[in-house]
Amino acid sequence: MSHDLMLLKVFMTSIILNIMMPDGNFIKITELFTNGDHGNKKNDYLCIKKMKLFLINIATSVLLFLSKIRKKVTFNNIADFLEGITNSLRKKPQPLHIVISDPEGIAVAKEIHCYDIKEMYREPKNMPGLCPVCHNTIEKIPNLDYYTSTDKDIAITYDGFYIVRDRFKLFCEKQGYEGLRFVPLKKSLRHFYFMPEKIFQMDKETTVTMHQGEPCSVCGNYLWTGTGGHKIFSAIRWGEEDDFILRTEEFYTDKYCKSPLVIIGLKTARLMQEYGLKGFFFSDVYYKSEQN
Repeated sequence: MSHDLMLLKVFMTSIILNIMMPDGNFIKITELFTNGDHGNKKNDYLCIKKMKLFLINIATSVLLFLSKIRKKVTFNNIADFLEGITNSLRKKPQPLHIVISDPEGIAVAKEIHCYDIKEMYREPKNMPGLCPVCHNTIEKIPNLDYYTSTDKDIAITYDGFYIVRDRFKLFCEKQGYEGLRFVPLKKSLRHFYFMPEKIFQMDKETTVTMHQGEPCSVCGNYLWTGTGGHKIFSAIRWGEEDDFILRTEEFYTDKYCKSPLVIIGLKTARLMQEYGLKGFFFSDVYYKSEQN
């Protein structure tokens, strides 16, 4: 690890500790990012995601600031800058507000959000299905010896593999969904690797897709791809009674952790809730009508 990266790691660890109030209460952190609505699993999950983005942005800004004023990057410099930030936060603790401007639309589908579980491959170099040049995901190839005991009906590993329990598989079989791939995991009783094979038709002109880095000369993938918190728009105006499980063509997040988004029908979401599936939640997918 380079000297700068080591300092960056120290800085990010320090800011986590310093955002905490003197009593070290984690609730104080969640209040900054959830506007006080902590204790709710969905909000706490989103809190962690926002914190990660917040920390990365601040760490990057510090390094850029120090480089622009031609000041040597040292722990003392970072600590001084950090102290100013944390003192400000303590005086005026404010929730993080991300201003997003998207077209209006009507909700026509749902995106499934899963909680993270341990990675399927301990070392990225051992993961098959990656581009040999940029190490981006080209194909998700599961490790059949992966072990998990998660009680969530659908979850996602840190390296982007969807894992479902037999209850989820049984639900899909009862509903007669087509184009769903379930691969049993030999060491994880009643768990399967899961991947929808049918593609969700995204409105690519309306949906904001963000990229970091230059496209790879071999596979064409970017270092990072995401929506940046913007709405996802469908090219099809699905109705209340449409029942389906699809995935996006594009894979999201970074390098070997990339995975598609799972999009389901409005009726599908209701049926999942009625069936009692647990461990995940939904967000809306929109259709931009001419009236809007």
